[in-house]
Amino acid sequence: MTTEQEENEATEDTRQEEDSSRALVVRGELSKLPEPLQDKIFALHRRISLLLERRQGSVVQFASTQREREGSKIVLELAKLTAQRLDRKVLLFAIGPVPYNPPNGAGRPSSDESWEQAVRGGIIIEEHIHAIEGTSLSFCQIGSSAEGLPAILDNPRFDVFVNMLRSRFDMVMIDCPSMAESSVAARIASLSDGVVLIVDAGKTRWQVLKNQIREIQANRGSVLGVVLNKRKFYIPEFIYKRL
Repeated sequence: MTTEQEENEATEDTRQEEDSSRALVVRGELSKLPEPLQDKIFALHRRISLLLERRQGSVVQFASTQREREGSKIVLELAKLTAQRLDRKVLLFAIGPVPYNPPNGAGRPSSDESWEQAVRGGIIIEEHIHAIEGTSLSFCQIGSSAEGLPAILDNPRFDVFVNMLRSRFDMVMIDCPSMAESSVAARIASLSDGVVLIVDAGKTRWQVLKNQIREIQANRGSVLGVVLNKRKFYIPEFIYKRL
């Protein structure tokens, strides 16, 4: 027979093991980037939060300016790190086909017909929102094919649906299709608190970027800023540190 103290110690050991297992799930699922890169991406979150005055229920759109949707990978990592480091309830809301595999446990995207019915009815179907086990991150995707998007986004109740998501999460990150290939980001810009444009260095002319910013503003959207991706440093980094 075990004493009461031994039983309590065993219970505590079990709890610690469970907590450790949960931490491993989080680390295994979310922390795959090198620490320096994690810090840079998380610094992006801090800047966005400051611009939004850290308000709860923030909705932020992200869109690449060039045809390749490489910026979506940054949004994925940003969502993971925000959920992990701050333990905030984050929803990564992908619109259209994305160039990454959904987080483990996200399941298959719901059909466009199912999404259309949900938006039209002004309801959230729990099967559409996939909580990632062991984390505070959730994922959903509409328009797994580009053809099904217009019927969903043009619905006059889509703004009601976005506001419902806003009420359920600390932050909703909308991963939009590239602005060079789609008007989605501009069309729904007024529903978010701001838009972040992701530019691959050396691939987008400033004139094109300015036109895309004007397009967002013409749709009553606000541009929070521009992320310069894949920037090349032609001077070694250690020299920058000494200057």
